[in-house]
Amino acid sequence: MKFIKITVLLLFGISIYAQNTPKAKYYRHLRYNHVSPYIALSGTYPIDKITAESTSHYIFKYDSNNRLVEIINNHYFTERKHPLASIGVYLLKIEYEKDKIIRTFYDKNGKRITNDRQVYKEVYYLKKGFKYKMAFFDLEDNPMASNWN
Repeated sequence: MKFIKITVLLLFGISIYAQNTPKAKYYRHLRYNHVSPYIALSGTYPIDKITAESTSHYIFKYDSNNRLVEIINNHYFTERKHPLASIGVYLLKIEYEKDKIIRTFYDKNGKRITNDRQVYKEVYYLKKGFKYKMAFFDLEDNPMASNWN
């Protein structure tokens, strides 16, 4: 009986850990988004974890609701490129609130930095699940204009 209780607790603990650990997918490139920053980020040319160890790639992490919560840029050349074809930073964290999607940008050391549009944070406002407005913020979370004005 004690063995069954321990086994059940162990399985329950593993289940909780698995639900809270983001699922990772690996991609060679980002989809080129020449239309708008409102379009969802996505990867192209999926690869497995073993292949990713020996080539440049992006890691997309998803939460238990299958929402994208993080992108890690493991490209050999992380120089900034066109803002609709690159995230322009090492780490992009995405948070979800009731009526917002928040994207915050970081370097390899976890320090907040600007993306290609020279902003520290992008906030997308939602109405009935659709993005209708975007705002940019500086390091102190004050509203600001991007380098696109």
